[in-house]
Amino acid sequence: MSENLELGKLAWAIGPNIVGSLSADPRCEIRYVCDLLDSNIQRVENLIPIDCRRTVNANELI
Repeated sequence: MSENLELGKLAWAIGPNIVGSLSADPRCEIRYVCDLLDSNIQRVENLIPIDCRRTVNANELI
């Protein structure tokens, strides 16, 4: 995360419900999307970067 702060961007691990808002903000870089239901992640596939990691297991982010 420190390398992103040097670039003036924030790296986020977020749920699908706020992907739309943050994906439009040039100050944010979405790196991880997490939700218990894979279907919720699939719902926002068109809004997240191709190299964004998707997970249904929050333990992967800790």
